[in-house]
Amino acid sequence: MGGHIWRYTLEPVDGGTKVTEEFDWRPSRAPFLLKLMKTPKQNAASIEKTLKRLRDVVS
Repeated sequence: MGGHIWRYTLEPVDGGTKVTEEFDWRPSRAPFLLKLMKTPKQNAASIEKTLKRLRDVVS
């Protein structure tokens, strides 16, 4: 919607699946606004929490 990319990549690995969550704000239509709101830093912390919760649910 804003031009940024937010996605999950799933890769098969021995014994399961590797999940990578990515928030790429570089192609955003308003990078200055995202930076001003500290979105990249906040999203990095949120991504870590999401991946930990996902691991806990499927483990």
